[in-house]
Amino acid sequence: MFIRLISACAAVCLAFAAALACAPRSQREAIAMAENAYYEDRCKGVLARLEQARIMSSKPLERDPRRMEVECSMAIEDAEVAEQKLEALCEDFDWSRNGIAIAVIKKAAVYPVNQAAREVDGYVQLGLEIDDEGRVEYARILASEPASFFDSAARKAVMKWRYCPRRFLPVDTRWPETAEMRFKLPVLR
Repeated sequence: MFIRLISACAAVCLAFAAALACAPRSQREAIAMAENAYYEDRCKGVLARLEQARIMSSKPLERDPRRMEVECSMAIEDAEVAEQKLEALCEDFDWSRNGIAIAVIKKAAVYPVNQAAREVDGYVQLGLEIDDEGRVEYARILASEPASFFDSAARKAVMKWRYCPRRFLPVDTRWPETAEMRFKLPVLR
C-alpha cells in the first residue's frame, strides 16, 4: 500500500512537471503557441492558449490573435458565443480600408486533392454579395485559370468568410465587389 501511494505521488509530480514545461512563460509565447495550433488546424488548442495569454497580462490581445479566436470560435463553439466574440472584435476596430470592408474571417481555400495529380497552379476571381450581417450570401465565378479547376474549392472557402456587420462599419463603407484566390500546389514534406 505504501508503494502505491509513493508511485501515485510520483506520477502526480511528473504530470505537474510536464504541464509546467509545456506551459507558456509569457503572453507572447502563449500567442505563438496559439498560432502554431491555428496553422495545424487545432482550434481547441488555439482557444486554450489565447485564454492563457489573456490571463497572463492585463493588456488586451492584439488584433490578429483575436481574429484567430473568432475564427476558431465559429468553428467549434456555440454560434451565439461566436457571434458575441465577432461583435466584440468589430466594436474595437475599423474593418475598412479605403472605404471598402475587409473580411474579419478569411478562410484559405484548400487545394483540391483531385487536381494534385495535374500539378497546376491557378487562381479564381469571384464576385461577392454580402448581407448586412457580414455573411457572404452568394459568390459567382468571374474568371478562373485554368478554367473551372478550382471553382468549387474557391466558392466553398469564400462562403465561410465573414465581414463585420454593417452597423460596425463607417457609414460610407462599401462591401468588396470581388475577391481573388490563388492556388499553389502544396509541397509535400
